[in-house]
Formats: sequence, structure tokens, C-alpha cells
Amino acid sequence: MKVLRYMAAATLALVVGLVSTVSASDPPAGEVLFKAQKCIMCHKYQTPDPKVEVIPDGPPNLWNIGDRRKAEWIIPYVKKESEIEGRKHKVIWKGKPEDLVVVANWLVTLKDPLYKAPDTTKSETLNAPKAEPSNK
Repeated sequence: MKVLRYMAAATLALVVGLVSTVSASDPPAGEVLFKAQKCIMCHKYQTPDPKVEVIPDGPPNLWNIGDRRKAEWIIPYVKKESEIEGRKHKVIWKGKPEDLVVVANWLVTLKDPLYKAPDTTKSETLNAPKAEPSNK
């Protein structure tokens, strides 16, 4: 019986120890992988400082990429399987495929808090063509 109590206490201590190693101040896994894969060498992801000059044709600051792209778009782009404006990503993803999914899912959380997405439920927002009356 004492052995069983000891094992239960040890298991509880291990679980509490594991939970306490992941705190709210730890960066998200996607951010850690973004840095580990050296994406940070080209891309920034913080809200831009208006005092800092932006390099034209330079790598984009990804601070609000979640307002413009979905993970399903990011993944093939970084793998050089798709392009934007006729250009592919400069560096192909060299990490594990599952890590790219984690990074892409983190990137789509980067959003401008002031951005208001257009209401796509209204046809006039989309400028959908109106149906022509049939002459038949």
C-alpha cells in the first residue's frame, strides 16, 4: 500500500512539474519554430514602428498576416509550391512538415487589432454581378 501511495505521489509531482514548466509567459511554439528556422533573419512580426523606414521590395513584416492569409495558403507558399505576384518564397522550408503547420497556424494569429474584415455575407460588399433578367 505504501508503494502505491509513493507511486501516486511521484506521478502527481511529475505532472505538476511538467505543467509548471509551461507558463503563460512562454512564447507560442510557432514563434519558437519561426525563430529556430531562421525566418527571423528576413521577416519581422511585430507591429511596425512608423519611425523605421520600410525597405521597398524587402521581405514583408508579417505582423498582420492573419488578416490577409490562411494557413492553407502559407504552407505551400513557404514550400515553394505556390507564388504571389509571380514570385515564390525566397527560401524553401527545411524543417519538418509538422513544424511548418505549427508555424503557419501561429502566423495566422498575427492580426491587426484595428483591422475590420469586410462583411462577405452581403453581395454588395463583394460587388457580385447582378443576375440579368431572362428574356425567355
